[in-house]
Amino acid sequence: MDILGIAGTIVETTRYALRWPGWSDFWRPLKQLGFLSDEPLQFYDCKISPHQFLTTLIGPQIQYEDTEKDIVAMQNIFEGTKDGKRKRLTMNLLIERDLDSGLFAMNRGVGFPASIVAQMLAKGEITGKGLLSPAVDIPAKRFMAELSARGITIEIEEHILD
Repeated sequence: MDILGIAGTIVETTRYALRWPGWSDFWRPLKQLGFLSDEPLQFYDCKISPHQFLTTLIGPQIQYEDTEKDIVAMQNIFEGTKDGKRKRLTMNLLIERDLDSGLFAMNRGVGFPASIVAQMLAKGEITGKGLLSPAVDIPAKRFMAELSARGITIEIEEHILD
């Protein structure tokens, strides 16, 4: 917010995560029991972390079938004054698993942006040095076009509130 010069105008900001019913109830006791720890433990002649054990035991049982999709959904809602009018800007993002490539929604949502930026850096399209800000240093229109070319689009709706 500071980089964009809007920190003094923000009234409220929140973030929520939506998981399948029972998600927290499933993971909370496993975390409390230490099953998510990466600290290795000695079991007879073997060293393995509780997390590695859990992944080895449960991982194969919870894999997606070849025809199953996962989904990443994100909605950002901004309200404020633009061009002298009170407006609401709603941005919706929906990413699904690509069954042809096998890439999961999260793979696509994280990997594609990283790849796009790496390619922009390699081509000299991003010229800044050091730690850069995505909000300031990445050419937004070009970045969004590259996402769209990979099947990731953000729908934007604008409504006048007054």
